[in-house]
Amino acid sequence: KPYIVRGFTDAEGNLIKEFPPTVVRRVISNQTAGIMASVLTDVVGAPDGTGKRAKIENIPVAGKTGTSQKFDFAAHRYSTERVRTSFMGFFPADNPKVVLFVMIDEPARDKWGGVAAAPVFRNISEQILRRYERSIGENPIIEERQLVPETGIRLVSAAENSSADETSKTIMPDFRGLTMKKAVRLARERGIELKVEGSGWAVSQAPSPGAALGENPACKVSFER
Repeated sequence: KPYIVRGFTDAEGNLIKEFPPTVVRRVISNQTAGIMASVLTDVVGAPDGTGKRAKIENIPVAGKTGTSQKFDFAAHRYSTERVRTSFMGFFPADNPKVVLFVMIDEPARDKWGGVAAAPVFRNISEQILRRYERSIGENPIIEERQLVPETGIRLVSAAENSSADETSKTIMPDFRGLTMKKAVRLARERGIELKVEGSGWAVSQAPSPGAALGENPACKVSFER
C-alpha cells in the first residue's frame, strides 16, 4: 500500500506514531519482476531504446514510453495531432528507490513519449539525485524541519538540521537525523570526539543533546539505514 509519512515525532525527536508498510497482495513473482526490470532497463539503456532520452549518467534507469491519441469528438475519430505523451520509470533499476511518472497533455512540438516526456523525466530525476549526498542507494540529505499545521508535530522524514543551536559551544549538539558525513563535520566544528556505530542516519546518541561539554568531550552516535 503506498504511503508517504513514515511516522511522527515530538519536538524532542521521540517517536509518537509509526506507519509500517502494509502488504496488500502479491502482484507478480520476483522472477517476473526481475525479467520486466531487465526489459525496461534496455528501453532506456540500449542505443536504439525508445526511452534513451531518459538515461541518467552512472544510474541504471528502467522505464516505458507512452503515446496515446486523443479522441476528436467533432470529427468522431482519434486525432493524429492531439496526443498525450508519457514516460514512467524507476531508478536505480537494480535496487529501486525512486519511481516517477511524467505525462504531457498535447505537447506543442514532439508527439512521442520518448521524445517529449522522457527528457523531462531525466531532468526531474537529476534534480532529485542532487538531493542525495553520496549515492541514491545510501544516505539522502534530510530536509529541514517541517511542522504539521496546528499540531507542533513534525515528520520523521523531515529530521532536525545540523543542531538545535549553532552558536552554542558549551552543550552537546543534537546529532539525530544527520548523515554520518554531517555528524562528523558538526563534531569537528565543536571539538567533539565522535564514536560512530552502524551506517545511514543517526538515531541515538550518548550523551544526550544539551548535555554540558567537558574538557575532552566525546559522543557515541548510532546510525541506522
